[in-house]
Amino acid sequence: MKCISCGNELTTGDVDRFMCNSCKNLKEAFSKPSLYGWICPRCGRVHSPFSTHCDCPPPLMTYSGTTTDILNK
Repeated sequence: MKCISCGNELTTGDVDRFMCNSCKNLKEAFSKPSLYGWICPRCGRVHSPFSTHCDCPPPLMTYSGTTTDILNK
């Protein structure tokens, strides 16, 4: 049986039934997803995938009463 990618004869060491190990490793190397950054949900700034936090300040809330409840009941 021959490899469907390169046409070389398959050996008993090939794990996949239709592809040799060298072609399978090459296919897996190219199919890995690329790294994407992330967007801070608070400020909307775009960060690299290696940064784990954003420096934006927390949102400020001003209360004009005796309670800090957001919903008035």
